[in-house]
Amino acid sequence: MGELGDKPIIFFVHGASPSSQHTEFWNDILPIMERYCTPVRIDSYGHGKTEYSGQRADFMEKAEGIRELVENIMGQYPDRRYGMVGRSLGGAITQYLVSGPLGEKLDFIGLIAPAARERAKEWLKDWKKPVSVIWDTKDPAVSVSGYDYIKEVVPQVRLFTAGEHPDASKTVPQDKQPTHAPELVYPGLFELMMAELTG
Repeated sequence: MGELGDKPIIFFVHGASPSSQHTEFWNDILPIMERYCTPVRIDSYGHGKTEYSGQRADFMEKAEGIRELVENIMGQYPDRRYGMVGRSLGGAITQYLVSGPLGEKLDFIGLIAPAARERAKEWLKDWKKPVSVIWDTKDPAVSVSGYDYIKEVVPQVRLFTAGEHPDASKTVPQDKQPTHAPELVYPGLFELMMAELTG
C-alpha cells in the first residue's frame, strides 16, 4: 500500500476472464484510483503471478481468502474508511462478502459489470450504505439487466453507464465496441464512480 493520508482504503477485486486474471488489469487507471483512495488490488486464489499448486479455487474459497486478507488489513488500520470495488466475478464476490460481518465494516461498495444473479438479492438485502455500479449497456458478457436485481433490494444504487439506461445517474455515449471492461474503455465513468463513492 502507498501513503495512507486521509483517503479511504479501497479493496479492488478482479474478475475471472482471461483478460482480468490479476491486479495488473487495472494498471492504466491506477492514477485515478490513487486520486481518490489508497487502493489495495487483490489477486484471488488461482490468479496472479504467485506460485500455487495449480488446483482451481472455487467461488467460496476465493471469497473467504479475500475476506481474511481484508479483515487483516482492517485490523491494522482500525480508524480508516473502507470500501470494496469488484468487477465481473469480483463483483459477485463483493456482493457475497457484504452479506456477512465484513459488510458492517465497509462504508461503500462499487460494482463494475458485476456477475449479478438472483442470489445477489439475498446477499444485498440488508445493505443500506452507498453502492455505485458501472456498466456498458451493450456488455457482451454480463447483461445490464442484472442491474435490476441490485436495484430491487438496494434502491440507493447509483448507475453509471456507457450507453443509455433510464436509471443512469451519468452516461457517456456508446461510441466504441461493446466491452466487459467499461472502467478501462471509459475511464471517465470510472472516475465518476470513484468520486461518488469517496465524496
